[in-house]
Amino acid sequence: MPHNSSDPRDANTGGHQENFDISLTMFDGEAALVVQPTIPDSALDRAFQGLDTRRPMLFDHMQGDRSLNAALLPGNRVSLCDINFTEPTFLHTLDELRANPGLLASVAKRVAPIPECGNCPALAICGGPSRNEQVLIGGSTPDPEMCAFYTSTVEIAVWDNTGVQ
Repeated sequence: MPHNSSDPRDANTGGHQENFDISLTMFDGEAALVVQPTIPDSALDRAFQGLDTRRPMLFDHMQGDRSLNAALLPGNRVSLCDINFTEPTFLHTLDELRANPGLLASVAKRVAPIPECGNCPALAICGGPSRNEQVLIGGSTPDPEMCAFYTSTVEIAVWDNTGVQ
């Protein structure tokens, strides 16, 4: 599948092996957390937390915890998606948000919005595509590159035997 050139992610990471390598590099970075505990949690930590059945933290980094990561922009405008400042459906003025607070829920992530997501081994750390992902790839299907990344992360967690509790 061709990659949308407006996607801010690297457009050259199409292969499953390459995604596995990226995830493995993130895993290697986890060793630094033991030596330097002041480094904030990485994406792989969040993945491991999502797989921890003792205390599930299902995709807390993707608005699954009912939080909202917004961006305040010049001109009293707000992007309800903190990493996409151009999508018109995310952009509102402060006055619009005051008048219609329901707009804040318009970017909420739905868990497994696509039927195929229900059988994915990475569902606990991904939850399916966000509205922003769907905008970036121009469709209502999961981004194959993100699927490969999260699936590879699960593979590493199982391989390492530390991610699955």
